Amino acid sequence: MRGSGNAGKRVGILVAALGCACASASLKPQAAPPPAATTVAQAPHTCGTARVAASNPADAARQHVAAGDAAEARAVVEALARRDGERATRRFGAQMLSGFPAAKAVEVFKTLEEHRGAFRRVEWTRTSELGPVRLAWVGFQLERAAIAAKIAFDAQGNIVGFYFVEQSDAPPAEPAEPEMEAANVEECDVEVGHDPALPGIITLPRGAHAAPAVVLVHGSGPSDRDETVGKTRVFADLARGLGARGIVVLRYDKRSRVAPRGIVTVKEEVIDGALSAVQLLRGFPEVDPKRVFVLGHSQGGALAPRIARADGRLGGVIVLAGPTRPLEDAWVEQLTYLATLDPNNVPLRERLEEVKAFRALVQSPSLAPTAPLRLPGDGPITGAYFLDLRGYHPEEVAAELACPLLILQGARDYQVSVTEDFSRWQHALGDNPRATLRVYPTLDHRFVAGEGPSTPAEYARPAHVAAEVSADIAAWIAQLTPPRSLP
Repeated sequence: MRGSGNAGKRVGILVAALGCACASASLKPQAAPPPAATTVAQAPHTCGTARVAASNPADAARQHVAAGDAAEARAVVEALARRDGERATRRFGAQMLSGFPAAKAVEVFKTLEEHRGAFRRVEWTRTSELGPVRLAWVGFQLERAAIAAKIAFDAQGNIVGFYFVEQSDAPPAEPAEPEMEAANVEECDVEVGHDPALPGIITLPRGAHAAPAVVLVHGSGPSDRDETVGKTRVFADLARGLGARGIVVLRYDKRSRVAPRGIVTVKEEVIDGALSAVQLLRGFPEVDPKRVFVLGHSQGGALAPRIARADGRLGGVIVLAGPTRPLEDAWVEQLTYLATLDPNNVPLRERLEEVKAFRALVQSPSLAPTAPLRLPGDGPITGAYFLDLRGYHPEEVAAELACPLLILQGARDYQVSVTEDFSRWQHALGDNPRATLRVYPTLDHRFVAGEGPSTPAEYARPAHVAAEVSADIAAWIAQLTPPRSLP
């Protein structure tokens, strides 16, 4: 984040001071045991017992309390910003208030503004539970920093903890869809493939029968099943947005996250897992096996046509921000763009030169399949990984497919651009009657709405995928009904 350094250390001191006044051992998160996986191929009918998101009185009561906590936490931050210590500390517990009275609370917030700039606005609130303690997070913008207040409530609704952290240190946003409850959608744990098995989650609309289904395929890097990008859970948002619209969705941890040993090319890293996920969905009684789609984001979008070609029976392909250039070229352009935003950032320029040298290495005609390489900022790989992709043009493979294609792109995306990437999809598919292409003017690489040039700082703020994306995908799938006759 820009504006760090000494200023960042000062915020750390403020947080430490608050911690001395109000931290307790009960606020330390405890690791939860992993849920037991259910192999759907053996017992698909048990799926609904694992994770159910259905409305009931207990859930409604918890939501009511959480909404109250979020409102009070926001009121505390806004009161401190206007120097109203009495209002800010109105719900402080006795022990909290004795160590952190109104005047001290105001003074701490004033010091925070002196170091990081004047208060601008509250941007978001979020709640969670940690044992007997309820947590409310309030993200707010100062002139030179994005800060989050972490406020803890006890069972009686008293504030017993109060901390400031950088927004980048706040947990990711929870998956978006309040629609999920209204639509009576359920989720459960599954395993995709074997040797290694990839843990995942299937999202099922209750009462689904012969429903369309979508497999979500990740972008580059060791992504989790939610495809957490900064503070946004891209795949969790898409899964619940599509599930609320009657579509079964399967998402899973990427091979490079679960078992990176043994990855030689994108076949092991991406394609094998995606094909196994497609086969798994076809075995669900709730799913129409003729209407299973692959949705790839970023690297997954580039590989989606290759997955479709290997499967041969997909109902369609959906590409979100799919690059059409080699990975190493995209890296260079991304860092060049960031360097123009921050021309005095010496480490960034050094990083750019490192990536340029790496590009020259992997594009060398003499690159050997066994040549050891190390991805910039990532793990080891061999030349075979890049040789496998050399000469691959996803838009050309897509043009040869017989299935419908949906290509979506955010205009504010600096990682996969309209001019360099989407334009090639347009050139290859513009006259193809099976292809639908769309650009969203305000969306970035995560398909999150914003204004102005997109920057990495946006990724540090909790945000959700725009609802219109799920709506458009669902509408496109619906217009393909009745299902096509497939071999």
